[in-house]
Amino acid sequence: MQESRIGLQRAGATLSLALFCVGLAACGSDTSAAVAESATDSSVDATPSDASGSGDDGATDTDASDLDTETDGSGSGDVAADTAVEDTTDTTVEDTSDTTVEDTSDTTVEDTSDIAVEDTTDTTVEDTSDTTVEDTTVDTTPPPFPACPRYSAGVSAGFVTNLSIREASGVAASRRYGNVLWVHNDSGDTNRVFAIATNGAPFATYLLGGAEADDWEDIAVGPGPVADTSYVYVGDIGDNGANRNSIEVYRFPEPEVTTSLLNITLTNVDRLEFRYPDSRGENAETLLVDPTNGDIYVVSKDGSGEARVYRASPPFVPLDRVTMTLVTTLQFGTAPLIGDTSTTAGDFSPSGDLFAIRTYDTAYAWRRPAGTTVDAALATAPCPLPVRSEGQGEAFGFNRDGTGYFTLGEGSLVQLSSYAAR
Repeated sequence: MQESRIGLQRAGATLSLALFCVGLAACGSDTSAAVAESATDSSVDATPSDASGSGDDGATDTDASDLDTETDGSGSGDVAADTAVEDTTDTTVEDTSDTTVEDTSDTTVEDTSDIAVEDTTDTTVEDTSDTTVEDTTVDTTPPPFPACPRYSAGVSAGFVTNLSIREASGVAASRRYGNVLWVHNDSGDTNRVFAIATNGAPFATYLLGGAEADDWEDIAVGPGPVADTSYVYVGDIGDNGANRNSIEVYRFPEPEVTTSLLNITLTNVDRLEFRYPDSRGENAETLLVDPTNGDIYVVSKDGSGEARVYRASPPFVPLDRVTMTLVTTLQFGTAPLIGDTSTTAGDFSPSGDLFAIRTYDTAYAWRRPAGTTVDAALATAPCPLPVRSEGQGEAFGFNRDGTGYFTLGEGSLVQLSSYAAR
């Protein structure tokens, strides 16, 4: 019985030992599984959980108290993973992207575009255009100089039939009428001018109110104080003794011309007074008025052939005495101004591109292209003009359109000569 009890005890012990071993195996299996699970969770969760901001899941999954070493090892792995991921990602992304993008883009774009565009555009355009235009215009485009004009030998246009015209001393073409000429007598007549046709037929006679006739020598038509109005200028400039203190030029707007043969008194006549430099006296028979600016020219007459050209420039105030300027001195009677030595008349063409001075038996013209002064033109070679034989020829005037000119000698029933351009 006792042996049986002992055997039963041994058998129980054996069974208990077997059961203990079975339990122990089961426990070892559970522990290994827990360790494996903890390691698996730490390895997987470390990367994604840190990326999402919850890197503590691996430690939570490991809850076996007797596996502190393995659990701590898994925890250390979690921390290392968290630290590596967080430090690398945050530092690399923030530092690299912020510094590179902000510094490079701001500096490059602002500095390069502003400086390049402003400096290049302004400097190049302004300097090049201004310099090129000014230099080319002034230095390389002088006005062309035309050849001498050519005219026919002259023909008779008719006879001056107004018997009051006995000693014609000047002739000028009207700018208002295509077939009207203005004529006056030399010294000894009254203060009057005559309108005649371009064939010599008479029109009306005009008395200049307030004017005196000392020694009227030439007549011209040109601009005056009122724009787009033609004026008649009569030169009381003769002085055979060369002792006058001043000379006068009478100016009035060109009046309406009628065929009534009446005597018409003009009241709007200006008296313009001039004197020569140094208050010298000069005898003169040539008066010209520049159609481009209204300058008045007086050319002295001297038997020696020396002809001094004087100029006065507007505006002219009636009764104000203006001192003229000596422009140049011409020498008639020798080349290139061969022929007679006494100057007796002159005129500008209506456009001002030509002006002429005549003597008793010759006439010469000077070309004046646009942009050329009278002074400069007088320094060039003169152009000889044909003049018909006239007794005491003292009148010369271009026709209204500038395609020819007229001359007239002194006497009654004299011929009016016409010269056409060819």
